[in-house]
Amino acid sequence: MTWFILVGWWLSALWAICAWGCLLLGVTMPLGLRMCGRIHHVATLKPPSDDCLDMVDITIWRMQQATPQRSALMRLAYALAIGWWASLVWTFVAWSQCLRLHNGTLAVTMLLRLPVVMTLRRV
Repeated sequence: MTWFILVGWWLSALWAICAWGCLLLGVTMPLGLRMCGRIHHVATLKPPSDDCLDMVDITIWRMQQATPQRSALMRLAYALAIGWWASLVWTFVAWSQCLRLHNGTLAVTMLLRLPVVMTLRRV
């Protein structure tokens, strides 16, 4: 609990921003997803549950599969107009769920949906 009070709450916020930045760049999206899956660990030093890590691995695998996407022009317009700020709000809501120590799985699930909120990417 001392870690969380002194370091975890603000370090996990910085971690969430870095993860959001990795997702925003696109090329570093797998790194961003892995970071999202570990925000709860950064906040509390409690290791992520196997369920959370499985969700991260399944999401990365599904994103690498050939899923029919919306048109690139439509996704780009959405990302520039709405996606960048909506995903930042989504990130902070998910981070606030990490601060509630018993909501780690909900927070990871929300963070794994960041690419959808940011770019309408179908997962």
